[in-house]
Amino acid sequence: MNYLYGSNADFGIDILDANDGVPFMYSQDDAVRGVYYDSGNYRTIAASSFFGALADGSAGNTKADVMAQYLEFLVGDLSPNIVASTDQIDFGIVTTNNLQINNLEITNLGYETLQISDVVISGEGFNYNGVLQFDLEHLQIYVLEIEFETAQMGQYSGELTILSNDPDTQELVIPLNAECLTSIDDDLAVADQLLSNYPNPFNPSTTISFTLSTDSTENTELVIYNIKGQIVKQLLREHLAEGKYSVVWNGKDDRGKSVSSGIYYYRLSSGNFQQARKMILMK
Repeated sequence: MNYLYGSNADFGIDILDANDGVPFMYSQDDAVRGVYYDSGNYRTIAASSFFGALADGSAGNTKADVMAQYLEFLVGDLSPNIVASTDQIDFGIVTTNNLQINNLEITNLGYETLQISDVVISGEGFNYNGVLQFDLEHLQIYVLEIEFETAQMGQYSGELTILSNDPDTQELVIPLNAECLTSIDDDLAVADQLLSNYPNPFNPSTTISFTLSTDSTENTELVIYNIKGQIVKQLLREHLAEGKYSVVWNGKDDRGKSVSSGIYYYRLSSGNFQQARKMILMK
């Protein structure tokens, strides 16, 4: 930058090491006009109030023009900066014909207006019914309600894509996941059946009972999940004959650590049969 009215500039721009901790330059009236600390550096613009016009040859010559021109130098990129509250949405284990809703917060960390031009969702069972176009100012937050519902068992995946004017993230993609099991209220007209656990609620242990037919006894598994769909304990994984069975869960995970109070699911899989039910650990 050059001083507009002479050869001796009384202002400047520099980056200081944080350990220095002193102004890099004094103006003609012995004052440094701005000091900004960020990530280990002192970023400084110094200017004298004794003279009223400064210029760097590319814009206006007033102090306001110069300070505005170097605002990005002080605070970083002014462009819209879209940020999501999570990098993926996992509905965990859900049951058939049971609507689930997860919230996703979108924030603008930039200083210019963030313009959302479209919200696109893909994947069977996933849905979004909210506004497709909206604007966010600096630090403003908008909440998107993402839905999942299906009538069929299985594992589901999809994507939520948010289009914006963020120059670095014009397409923000959020993966979607869910696992759907047979409704815990369904009475299946088959020989195989996952009976309810007893007691329920329980503390510290409960007994899970089930029956198997001769048609689907291979690869029998009984697994405990938390409400997020994460495996807590694999209680059973073996080949079983036709008959009635009972398995006790002592409220501990695969590492032998007692789990906290809350809602848990237990799922029985055997051949083509699969069913889940809900239980409550109450301490």
